[in-house]
Amino acid sequence: GDNANGLSIPANKLVIGKYIRPGTDGSAGWISGTNLRDYFIQAMTNTGNSYPDWNTGFMIWQFPGDAASSFSWSNTVIEAWESYTSQPTAATPSPITSSPTAPTIATTLGQANGNIKLVNNPGG
Repeated sequence: GDNANGLSIPANKLVIGKYIRPGTDGSAGWISGTNLRDYFIQAMTNTGNSYPDWNTGFMIWQFPGDAASSFSWSNTVIEAWESYTSQPTAATPSPITSSPTAPTIATTLGQANGNIKLVNNPGG
């Protein structure tokens, strides 16, 4: 989006990073897993598209803080993706009904084929 520096970063390139334990892993900018989950749900559902413009994920600092709480912070944030129900489903591929056709290649020694000259040099 727009900012004071006139820089624009596409939404599909943004990854949010937050620390887990306030006062231990960082001192400013802490947010609860519940609030971050709610912001992510809002970001993914307010685009008006069938698939969110933003859906790149998050990272945490530091892993031991989340592990010490059985990953409750991360699991709470992950609920944003689990609650997003408008994700497209993969299309079922059509079955193959015929065999592929091999390209025709000139086999005569030195014969030109378009802009490529095929050369057979069995003697090396």
